[in-house]
Amino acid sequence: MHLDDLEAFVSVIDNGSIVAAASRLNLTQSAVTRRIQNLESSLGTELLNRTTRPISATELGSQTYKFARGMMSSIEDLKSSIIHKGQPSGEFRFGVCSGLGEQSLLEPIEVLGRLYPKLQLRAASRWTSILMDRLRSGELDAAVVLLTEEAAPPGGLHGECIGVEQLVVLVSKSFKLPKTVTLEDLKPYMWILDADGCNRRDALKKALEKKNIPFQILVETDGAALQLSLIDQGRGIGLTINRAFTTSPLRSSLRMVKVEDFAPKLQIWILHTEQLGRLAKPIETLKNVITHGMRNPAPFS
Repeated sequence: MHLDDLEAFVSVIDNGSIVAAASRLNLTQSAVTRRIQNLESSLGTELLNRTTRPISATELGSQTYKFARGMMSSIEDLKSSIIHKGQPSGEFRFGVCSGLGEQSLLEPIEVLGRLYPKLQLRAASRWTSILMDRLRSGELDAAVVLLTEEAAPPGGLHGECIGVEQLVVLVSKSFKLPKTVTLEDLKPYMWILDADGCNRRDALKKALEKKNIPFQILVETDGAALQLSLIDQGRGIGLTINRAFTTSPLRSSLRMVKVEDFAPKLQIWILHTEQLGRLAKPIETLKNVITHGMRNPAPFS
């Protein structure tokens, strides 16, 4: 078993294809394929489901990935300590929950890139459930997620709660609704929400079911811009956190209404695996950037 073979395998899983891994490693596709085959031969098992798109690991491949990723991280820790004299280097793979708003990745990328020029940033904006799955599988080093107040990070993940955000209902300014309403008052309106699996959607669904109010969805989409545009057109009503509304380019044509019997809050957590190593400072910086953004939300320009 050779280190180059492990590196090629990790790169294929991280990038989703042999083509992308070859580009990342500055190798030919045939060279990456040969290294994967060498690793599979030395372990006596297939590591990749080659018929899936993006390419994925087999069950034993997933175990191998966790081991190999740990080795790659240790090597990057060594390079940071010796070659780069303690300056963080190598890859930093992090995610920020898309529920925090369209601009949530911009400042972390800018600040991390400026402070740690030797880091190769790989950022993702996804829903909380996806980010936590990727953390557990070793595909991410850290993630900023939204959790309900009663929820706790799953086992194996570490971190801290860095803030709390209030959920707010958004409507078009053309709607003749008072500033304070109840869920019953909103019964005639269709909802424009995220796809299934989003914490905000789940909280709303539970609240409506508790009051025997139909859960009527007009559109479900992961695109925040599309949601806000449809709400602006008066097609329906939506649900977001105050931070996402404040930074939206459509904030001037939308308004928030207070719902007396529905005022849940979501906690913002920064999560990571147990071993931080060379990434301790970048993860701390990511936390500080997100915390600063919560206190000083920058309007969309």
